[in-house]
Amino acid sequence: MICLAKKAIGLIETYGYIGSIKAADACLKAANVELIGCEFVRAGLVAIKITGDVGAVQAAIDAGRGEAEKISVVISTHVIANPADEVRRMLEEKSKGKHEVKKEAEIASEVVNEKKSKENKSGPKLKNGIKKEIANVLDGKFEQKIKNNKKESSFNTFSKDELDKIKVVDLRKLARELDNIALEKNRIKFAKKIELIGAILEVKERAGENAN
Repeated sequence: MICLAKKAIGLIETYGYIGSIKAADACLKAANVELIGCEFVRAGLVAIKITGDVGAVQAAIDAGRGEAEKISVVISTHVIANPADEVRRMLEEKSKGKHEVKKEAEIASEVVNEKKSKENKSGPKLKNGIKKEIANVLDGKFEQKIKNNKKESSFNTFSKDELDKIKVVDLRKLARELDNIALEKNRIKFAKKIELIGAILEVKERAGENAN
């Protein structure tokens, strides 16, 4: 937090944000001053506030005004050589508030990054609560078991509700992996979700009957 005790305050109000940034840059380069903040007033008006010794603040404000006028409209400038205690406290509170908001944002960012790191270590989560077996089928891990219609195939555990959670594009991929599906290969590409699920469940039922 910036301490404003026994320091002058300089203000520049411009029309437009870019002009205020140029003014702030010129102020900080022209003299030994500190930037308190940049405040959006209303209707495009922006005020920058600096602090430091009276001479330094005056020199900085003059430099800032000159640079801002090159690209924007300067509404007003002012230097308060010896601000009242209430004014100092008001500006200190605003400075403190911004510091705390920034600190909270940094903490929140750390929490998010830590959560992402844990998720990466534990592996990707399955979307929409889809069973691991279904995800594995979509990755081709159970392709041979499905083709052979073996009883131990995890494909036989799929339910209609679970299949309903899978995207159409993935259902088409699953359908192409199945032998004896009641859909021609060129028709699978255009089949709707309900049609794909019905055909897949039909293959499942036949696989169960053959196993018995």
